[in-house]
Amino acid sequence: MIREDYLMRLIRQFVDMLARIAGFRRRGEYERAQVEIGRAWEELGVPYELIVAADRDVAVSLLREPDRMRLAAALLAEQAHVTHAKGDPLNASVLRRRAIELLATARERAPRDDDQDAAMIAELGRYLSPAVLTETLRSARE
Repeated sequence: MIREDYLMRLIRQFVDMLARIAGFRRRGEYERAQVEIGRAWEELGVPYELIVAADRDVAVSLLREPDRMRLAAALLAEQAHVTHAKGDPLNASVLRRRAIELLATARERAPRDDDQDAAMIAELGRYLSPAVLTETLRSARE
């Protein structure tokens, strides 16, 4: 029960943080968005650098729970939007791929009735070539 309460509190905090980040991004306040993204990673309690640089299995093991994977994926998606808007589409693509891997893993481990994971994967996948998206989803299943 305590663990569920913690996760629910974390999810509510992240919804608020993601809304603020998206607002900063839409207004072109990229530095403020970056600061808020950094705070969100601290709140999540996992090092952003490892989530991005390590292989998928390490990232998944650090996050452990499907809901935390979904939160990390949402953060990575916002980071990708900011990174892209700042003129770095290559690194934005890397972030989107990792977000998709985390979402696919979360979806496999704990499917959601509303299938928001699939919608987010589709949204992130719009920025990737079909071949890269297919490869990313395949690697997430392994």
